[in-house]
Amino acid sequence: MWKQLIDFGNKLFAVMRRVDELEEFNATIWQDQKDVHQDIKELNQKVNELSYQLQLIAREFQHDREKAETERQMLQLRLENILLRSERGMLPGDQTDDEKETQQQQIVTLKRENEALRKRLDALEQKWPVYRESRIEAQAIAPHFWFCRRLAKRGVV
Repeated sequence: MWKQLIDFGNKLFAVMRRVDELEEFNATIWQDQKDVHQDIKELNQKVNELSYQLQLIAREFQHDREKAETERQMLQLRLENILLRSERGMLPGDQTDDEKETQQQQIVTLKRENEALRKRLDALEQKWPVYRESRIEAQAIAPHFWFCRRLAKRGVV
């Protein structure tokens, strides 16, 4: 009987020790879960910040594209004005030598300005594909950030 009582005491002690170990393990798991939850919150915040920055970049590209388009249109209008002025100045009529010389100087000046405007226009048109590609990339990435934010709000991530 003493032997049975000692065996029972040993088993009870072993069970109590096992319960203490499981409680410690459970506390460790809860702490790990809290740490993971905190990491997820931090990652969600970073995703939101990146999404916001991406939106700002997309707006900036849009603004740059609109600005370049406006400048290109202005350059085209200036070029047309220059051409119209040069054509108007070449009309035949009674002109003195001084007037002819002044017109020739204006024509030379207008041709230089015309060439400079053409170069600027070519440079702007070369920049256009870069803006377009950047906009396409931004539009391709944006839905992924949106999807991540939706998952974060639902608590999936």
